[in-house]
Amino acid sequence: MASRPDTPAPHLPSVRISPATADDEATLWLMLTYAASMGDGGPDQVAMAQADPCLCAYVDGWGSQAGDLGVIAREAGGRAIGAAWLRLSPEATPGRVAEPSVPELAAGVDPEARGRGVGTRLLQALVVLAAPTYRRIRLSVRAENPARRFYGRLGFQEVSRMTNRVAGESIVMALELPHPQGTHG
Repeated sequence: MASRPDTPAPHLPSVRISPATADDEATLWLMLTYAASMGDGGPDQVAMAQADPCLCAYVDGWGSQAGDLGVIAREAGGRAIGAAWLRLSPEATPGRVAEPSVPELAAGVDPEARGRGVGTRLLQALVVLAAPTYRRIRLSVRAENPARRFYGRLGFQEVSRMTNRVAGESIVMALELPHPQGTHG
């Protein structure tokens, strides 16, 4: 069973997963540089991400739109090392795979923290938060990105393929969530 947000990850006792708030927008921009495969990502790439209209839709004003939901992984000292978040796209947005009632996932982990289970813990915690509200979530991942196998291990299934923002091929994947009565999606 996935851990509840705001608890230490069992095999990563120094990493805490907690719900994201609007105050975490800067962290989401940083993690988006890793998620979007912007070179090595990191602080030097944030301005470029903020200037990209396709990427802005994932973070700009995060926490102010209905349906924004996310989690942040922080080391014991408070440094953010990863994030996973969902955002609805109320209308067709170029490069986005969300639907009006199915949010799109974005997730990024600092390269120094990869291979330690941070991404798995983030997605498990996000699923716990999302399941009462959503029936499924979607994502796109570049066809050559090894993360697509990671998402497959977590239960995401390929549903289609698309041309991404850099004219390459991305795989659209979806995850059906366990849902109580009264949810939408």
